[in-house]
Amino acid sequence: MKIISMVAIGMAAILTIACANVSSSTIEPTSTQQWQKKYPQVFSKVGYSKLIESQGKLSQYQNIPESTQELIGTITNQFGIRDDVLSFTFNYFQGNESATIVAIKLAQIMTNLYLTNNQKDARNYYDQMFVAGWCLWHVLTVQDKIRYTRTVEKYISDTPARKEQSDKVDGLLSGGIYGYGNRTNADLKNICNKGNY
Repeated sequence: MKIISMVAIGMAAILTIACANVSSSTIEPTSTQQWQKKYPQVFSKVGYSKLIESQGKLSQYQNIPESTQELIGTITNQFGIRDDVLSFTFNYFQGNESATIVAIKLAQIMTNLYLTNNQKDARNYYDQMFVAGWCLWHVLTVQDKIRYTRTVEKYISDTPARKEQSDKVDGLLSGGIYGYGNRTNADLKNICNKGNY
């Protein structure tokens, strides 16, 4: 079972919806400065600044072995998520700042989950992803959320090596019990409002 699909299924039983065809600019940023120039409205707002990864984390992504580089893809943005995923996110949620912020956080959690080889860490990240998915669910229509998550899922496994890694992570998650634990809807709303996924 796919990582993102499990989140969607956990929230509701939904019929298959075709992925959105969202066009993006052919010239994408390739450095932190270019990202800031192309999206000044993002990098100047406090809501986004709390999502910026530490320089150490960004350096870690940029200095990983070549074999892992194929898995992670190109990351030149300050959020520490794949550039293609970030571009898609910005284009998909144009004008919906709340959804964009949650989606970036969700993508950060997915990145950590996707790169782990440790079962305990994988399950912790997946629990975080469940909560972030709940938050995204409440700022989007059902159809928009499913279209977005399914498209990001395609990015995650868009090469044979990435598909293999995704399958490994699915194996780490198998047999686990996932959900919101003892959290009430009020607890989850509070988490979403504070951004403490």
